[in-house]
Amino acid sequence: MKTLRETAMLSALFFAFTGVADSSTIIPANDPNIQYYGRWDFSDPTSPTHSWPGVYIYAVFHGTSIGIMTNDNFSYYNIFIDDTTFIDFHGTLSGVASYTLKTGLKDTTHTILITLRNETNWTNFSFNGFILDSGKTLVAPPAEPEKKIEFIGDSYSCASGNLWTDNSSAPAGDWTDLYHGFPSIIARHYGAQYMVTAFSGWGLVHDYQQPPNYSHNLPGSFDQTFAYTSLPKWDFSKWQPSLVVICLGLNDYSGWGGYSTSISDTNTGIFKQAYHNFIGTIMDVYPRAKILAVAENGNNIPWLRTTIRQVVAEEDSIGHTNVFYGEFPGYSSGYVNGGHPDTTNHRKIADTLIATIDTINVWTPFSGVTTLPAIVSYPSTPFLLTDPTYVLSVKTDRYATVRYSTKDTAYSDMDSVFTTTGTRTHSVLLDLQQGKSYVYYLRAMDEYGNVMDTSAVVRFSVDTTKLLVTWNSSPAYNASDWKTGKAPFGSGNSSADSTKLSGPETVYFRQVIYLDSVSSITDFSVLVKGGDGAVAFVNGLEVGRLNMQSSGAISYSSQALKRDTLEERLPMSMIQRQKYLKDGKNVIAVEMHSADSTRPTVSFDAKVYSIAGPVYYALGQEWSYYDKGTALPDQVVDKSILFVEQAPALPGEIRLYQNYPNPFNPTTAISYELSANSYVTLKVYDVLGREVATLVNGVQKIGSYEVQFEGSRLASGVYFYRLMAGGNVITKKMVLVK
Repeated sequence: MKTLRETAMLSALFFAFTGVADSSTIIPANDPNIQYYGRWDFSDPTSPTHSWPGVYIYAVFHGTSIGIMTNDNFSYYNIFIDDTTFIDFHGTLSGVASYTLKTGLKDTTHTILITLRNETNWTNFSFNGFILDSGKTLVAPPAEPEKKIEFIGDSYSCASGNLWTDNSSAPAGDWTDLYHGFPSIIARHYGAQYMVTAFSGWGLVHDYQQPPNYSHNLPGSFDQTFAYTSLPKWDFSKWQPSLVVICLGLNDYSGWGGYSTSISDTNTGIFKQAYHNFIGTIMDVYPRAKILAVAENGNNIPWLRTTIRQVVAEEDSIGHTNVFYGEFPGYSSGYVNGGHPDTTNHRKIADTLIATIDTINVWTPFSGVTTLPAIVSYPSTPFLLTDPTYVLSVKTDRYATVRYSTKDTAYSDMDSVFTTTGTRTHSVLLDLQQGKSYVYYLRAMDEYGNVMDTSAVVRFSVDTTKLLVTWNSSPAYNASDWKTGKAPFGSGNSSADSTKLSGPETVYFRQVIYLDSVSSITDFSVLVKGGDGAVAFVNGLEVGRLNMQSSGAISYSSQALKRDTLEERLPMSMIQRQKYLKDGKNVIAVEMHSADSTRPTVSFDAKVYSIAGPVYYALGQEWSYYDKGTALPDQVVDKSILFVEQAPALPGEIRLYQNYPNPFNPTTAISYELSANSYVTLKVYDVLGREVATLVNGVQKIGSYEVQFEGSRLASGVYFYRLMAGGNVITKKMVLVK
């Protein structure tokens, strides 16, 4: 396979060195004549970094030689000079190093194209500039192609091992070349820019493993600048594709055991809903793009073909006429590296998809849907507020701008706009008065100019003499209508079950325990046993989730990820113990979720203890439990009654705590408290005052918060984190040590 390209030994093609000759000219990475394609992070414009596959660089230079500076001794690159000279480049030095790529060129104008060949999804690498002859410069390149295509996929889209010679695993990244993969071939055919947002082994819902890992899915990473970390977020506004090609499903099929058994109706439904959700996300950020949903190996996997066809048909039925179906077949030969297409098959896949794309009016922007937007989530009304400062939060079914008014009028006549708006989540901070009632009318306009013709209505009153309490946070919560039983709880099929549960898919458990001298407690943990999934709380603080979705709100109808039997300790951190444990009454609460609402099975027992010290509440004890098949509402109580003193205290002032651990590598927790609803920003800066991360940027309610900061992409050193809220600014120092 390597005969496809001119390949030579590294030492014969380029020379690596850590310095730069005095007679050379350094062109910094932020030179405006360098064109970057794909997802790059320009937090440091002199050292842009990448992590997703398929990134590339283009420039035009004067002179007889060309070199580069890069911090990358892992990745493999293609270097094309004047579209004729090919260099197979792999850095050999750690840190920022300089490499001479080519000498002896004619003293004239030349082009250079650098393309990333393999995946580097576990970290990021930087490009730090070009090295030219003394006095030479870059010149203005041709305009960037107007056509843009984004490919979202798995190892097929990454061209994994496509240069390898047989079906055994390819030994190194050198045997992968995305330039000869179908995404790059298709883009070159149309003269288009391209971006590859793909991750080998990952799928639409989960990865290929059995049982699958549900956190390994492309929709969950789609908004990331880097493949491996959630921050920084990608700015979709700066690159809008004409076409998005989705090639996902093979790993979902594998993870659900599709090669050995039929995919269940439940899992098919999960896959379809995830596909619809992902198409919605893509349309939110790329409102004018056409979307091609591709069934990989469609003729060999009827489930994938049928299911994706159904998704496309259902999208069309709701006015999403920008969504199209495509497929490519499984071929009788030409597979390498554990079942991946070789370069010949990648060419065939490209030709097949090009034929499909040619039937779509791709390069004319989608004119938009004609259906009206809707506000799909807003507070059930009427309701009571116990604080005159209130953050009203709503959600729309698509990206939109939300306005509001005290009169029911047309969108254009509404006099106020939500402070945070423009996506699917919207919020505004309202300044209210004690003892008054309010009615607000809300309408939304989507990105296509469609406007709601009827208002969503929010009604509430304000009474600051009352207090809202939740089932999992306050001893004041009235649980007199709950049942009481002895653990362990279960279906009764086991002789060990002391209390039988029947019917509900979610059961809530709660116990109030007494603690003395909490300042001396050095370890506090909740051991949860049972199934299928669990969320545990201490005084309202969520201390852990087991076999449940890793992020987002958990509701009564949330299902466990799979059937499972749990036994896991959930410890509180030092900061959590200091803020949430208190002398006297403490609420231990656990909600247990079944993996199948049609055949729910919930079991439960728990222990509250210190590893080195006492057991505060043993296994096999009594718990109050709620199994009535509904979610639990908050309750309103009078602030003047005595037990409010024992409820979790709200912070008395704005506080920013020292991060923990400190020093850290690479993750640390930053905690803070708000004494009032505020617009909050929490940002991280380096010692030069350059912003390196935004952790919080939006309206938050009164209360205590903790966020994680992940610094794996940063160099060791001192950093500062700054909290701005309610006119206050607090800054603290932290140290990253690698």
